[in-house]
Order: sequence, then C-alpha cells, then structure tokens
Amino acid sequence: MAKNIYPDIQTVINTKEAHLISKNEELNDLNLTIEKKHTLVLDKTKFVDRLESKINKLSNKTVLTQMKYAYYKWWYDILNIFIIFISSILTIIEAIKNEIDYENQKDDIKYFFKLSPILVSTIIVIISSIIKFLRLQENLEIMARTTEKSILTIYRMKKVQEECHFASQEQLDSIQSTYLDEIFIMYNQCQGELSKCFK
Repeated sequence: MAKNIYPDIQTVINTKEAHLISKNEELNDLNLTIEKKHTLVLDKTKFVDRLESKINKLSNKTVLTQMKYAYYKWWYDILNIFIIFISSILTIIEAIKNEIDYENQKDDIKYFFKLSPILVSTIIVIISSIIKFLRLQENLEIMARTTEKSILTIYRMKKVQEECHFASQEQLDSIQSTYLDEIFIMYNQCQGELSKCFK
C-alpha cells in the first residue's frame, strides 16, 4: 500500500512544480510588461520635457520679438503721423500763401511764406530718410513673419507633446522621427531668424 501512496505524492509534486513554473513564467511576463511600460513612460517623459524646454526658449524669444516689434511699430507710427501732420501744415501754408497777397506784407510775413515751405519739406525729407535708413518697415515685416513662424512651430511642438501622452512605443518612435525630420528643422530656423531680430 505504501507504493500506491508515493506515485500520488509524486504526481502532486509534479503538478505543483508545473503550476509554480507556470506562475513564475506569468510573473516574468508581467515583469517584462511592467518594464516595457516603465521604459515607455520614461521615454515619453524625457521627450516631453525636452520639447517643453524648447517651447519655453522659443516662447521667451517670441515674446521679446513681439515687444521689440511693438517698440518699432510705435516709432514707425509716430514718425508717419508726424509726417502726415507736417504735410498738412505745408498744405495749409501753401493754401494761405495762394489766397493772400504776402508780397505786400511785412518782411517777416514775406520771409515766413517763402521759407516755411522749404523748411517743412526739408523736415519731411529728413524724417522719411531716417525711416528708410533705419529700415523700420522692413524690420517690422521680418519680425512679424518670424513671430508667425515661431507661433506655428510652438503649436506643432505642443501638438507633438500631446500626441506623446497617448502613444505606444512604436507610435512614440514615429513621432520622434517626425519631430527630427520636420519640426526640429522648423525650430532651428525660427531660432536663427529670432537671433537676427536681436542683433
């Protein structure tokens, strides 16, 4: 009878051993899955943080460009308004000069009507020349284009950040490849153009 008990114990031991081996394989698979997920989360976090630092740099430079644009725009508008104002004064002086007989007036009035148009015209030419020399309009256009491009690049980088949160490992690899091939090139171009705005 003792011989009959041993095969049953051996069967139980073999069954338990097979069960433990199966559970060990399940735990190994689970460990591998957890490790893959942990690696994915770590990769996503690193990539998102890298994007965030680039977005912050670009945003800061874009804000500075917008401030410089506002400063240039203010001067450009003031000078143009001043030219319009002076031109109106010149028109008024010419209209008055045509309406009155200034030749028979006192010398002061005669010289005023003869010299003031020359003086006012000279002021207009000087201000216009300064505007052209400083290339205010050209600089404003460059800054506006650069700001638009920077905002578009920031938008695309934020979109990539958002896509990363929901991506699998394969999708993350694809997103990173797209980033390197397209968006990073845009980022570098924006950095270069923004640097030109601050020379």
